[in-house]
Amino acid sequence: MPPKKKTKDPDKPLENPKGVDFTKHKIPFKSIKTSLKSIIKDSDTQKKINELVIRVNDIVIDTYQFIKLYVLKKLNNNQDIPTLDDAFIKYCITSLGTRDNRGKKIAVTPLLLEIQAFYTTDFQPINNHQKYQLNNLSYTLPYVCSSIEVSIKNNIKEHFIKRLSKFISIFGGNYYEEHYTGELTDRNSKEYKKEKNSLLYKVKKCIIENKPQEIPTIMIGWYNTIKDKIIPNNIDKTMAYDCKANPYKYISISYYLNCEFEKHNDIIYKEIEQWQKKVAKARKDNTIKKYNDKIKELNCKIIKLFQLIPLRNSCVPKYIFIDSATLVNVIGDKGNKGELLEELKTNRDKIWNTYFNMNKPIFKLKDYKFNYTLVTDGIGCSLHFKHKNYKENKKDNANNFESNDLDYINNLSDEQIEEFKNKKIVTADPGKKYLLYMIDDDNKVLKYSSSQRNMESLNTRNKRIKNKNKKQHQEIINAETKLSKYNCKINNYEKFKEYIKEKYKCNKIIKKYYEEELNRKLNWRTKTYRQKSEDKFLNNIEKTYGNKDDILICIGDWSNKNTIKGLGSTMGIGLKRLVAKKYNTVLLDEYNTSKLCCNCHKENDNKVINSKSLFRLLTCKHCNDGSFENLNNPSLKCSKFLNRDINSCVNMQCIVKAYLTENRKRPMEFTRL
Repeated sequence: MPPKKKTKDPDKPLENPKGVDFTKHKIPFKSIKTSLKSIIKDSDTQKKINELVIRVNDIVIDTYQFIKLYVLKKLNNNQDIPTLDDAFIKYCITSLGTRDNRGKKIAVTPLLLEIQAFYTTDFQPINNHQKYQLNNLSYTLPYVCSSIEVSIKNNIKEHFIKRLSKFISIFGGNYYEEHYTGELTDRNSKEYKKEKNSLLYKVKKCIIENKPQEIPTIMIGWYNTIKDKIIPNNIDKTMAYDCKANPYKYISISYYLNCEFEKHNDIIYKEIEQWQKKVAKARKDNTIKKYNDKIKELNCKIIKLFQLIPLRNSCVPKYIFIDSATLVNVIGDKGNKGELLEELKTNRDKIWNTYFNMNKPIFKLKDYKFNYTLVTDGIGCSLHFKHKNYKENKKDNANNFESNDLDYINNLSDEQIEEFKNKKIVTADPGKKYLLYMIDDDNKVLKYSSSQRNMESLNTRNKRIKNKNKKQHQEIINAETKLSKYNCKINNYEKFKEYIKEKYKCNKIIKKYYEEELNRKLNWRTKTYRQKSEDKFLNNIEKTYGNKDDILICIGDWSNKNTIKGLGSTMGIGLKRLVAKKYNTVLLDEYNTSKLCCNCHKENDNKVINSKSLFRLLTCKHCNDGSFENLNNPSLKCSKFLNRDINSCVNMQCIVKAYLTENRKRPMEFTRL
């Protein structure tokens, strides 16, 4: 795993002599969620918007598939790919659709001709694709192109370093094991694993920070064989920075990484197949068990592939962007379209009053004005508002609006430190299972778990309703089961064509079911109740710890964008910002807070039961050294049991108290060297 990125260095000296600004500043833009039905004037308008949402969803599904197939063909043939910007995406959508001869014609370029030829020879024959009608989408498609471009860029920006680190851990780790000449002979020992992980971390750091001269000697041979394939030319600063600044450079490298993962998996699958044949021939139960255990062991070595180019696999219609021009173009009467579009800014009030109840209180927000835009999926919608002081010039806005980044505790001023010495300190440990685990100096505990959030937001209930409803449509289950045998993350061009063909057949069966309003209504209900759950949690903080002005909340700076199987996606920085909107909140460097015991500040271990390490249960063998039990029976190994979250929160309490009372110094055990 790559080192976590911090927005601010917690060990830097005080940046702002004035201290942390706890003022709840206005933000330049706001989004208010409501149901489309509650603000629209008539059902015909909602019906037309719903039809537009479904129409755009179909185009987006095919566009993603088209782009990925095009990119795979280029990469399979060792050809350079063009920049996948909004112009390229517009060419792709143009090739997938048709429109009448009215309006401005798209400029014919060599790239457009190449894409159109690719559609004719490669994409269209897969499932006899019928071109979409693109009339009246002139103002909608630019937003679609922009969202697809952002999706492709973010896929690289957010995940490339993690994927590269995974590649180094697996293949670099294999090379290290083959060439290891150290003194440790037990490859399963904790010391060996620690030494190996430490060295691989150095390799990752050297590659990511573009310092090849610092690669450890044992790994130089491996690095020389793969450097041309994983490192692009002309890196700007570091690779971590460059992949965000120039993401398209890393598509071909991502392709190479995924291909290597795929080759690795193919070898594993062949071994599994051989063991399965042995299981079929075996007669003794012990032999069958032995072979099945080997198959399980091999399955654990399979690497999960990633999406080189993101796809939209769901048939549930997604949110689309609607502005004044879209309303006129899609819903407006044919007679006065041109007149309204010519003076669009002047006619905005007239246009929106025609279709929406603009006199409703939801359109009147203090200090904000409606921006005449919304996003909707035909059921729910988000209205966009702009602050009255917002100016188009970014320099002007710098003085009017503050950043929503959270400050570290070291940014507190001397006056604030004196002030918070007399206030209640609440420490909070963020995580996946417990989104926030909070404790104060009186040991009052408040937990906000992912399961609690799912229950209160009706997410669990709504999933159950969806599954129950789906069971009544056996043909949908059969179609999706058949599709599950194909891998959409595959890198092989021909195999991906097979996936597209099967996906098209599946969509023909399941499309109508997923386009029903029930699915979107349940999603909308989950969103509204999720907001209620978050508000309830914020109120519970005040009920548990007292008035919001009398407490300082110190949240650990841990963040992890990965998901854990069975838990789904969880809030990270979003929850921290949510707490900071209501309470005085700072970040705290979590270094060693989980690793060290909260009683003796010595290293603890995860409890192991039946050879399984329990993540949430820690044991400290140092706390009971010399205790009554051990003195009377030295053979008795008595350790103290600790809850991981409480242990971390108590250690953070120790850090904060020391920082506030000991001249901004952390305890040595929790200080980075």
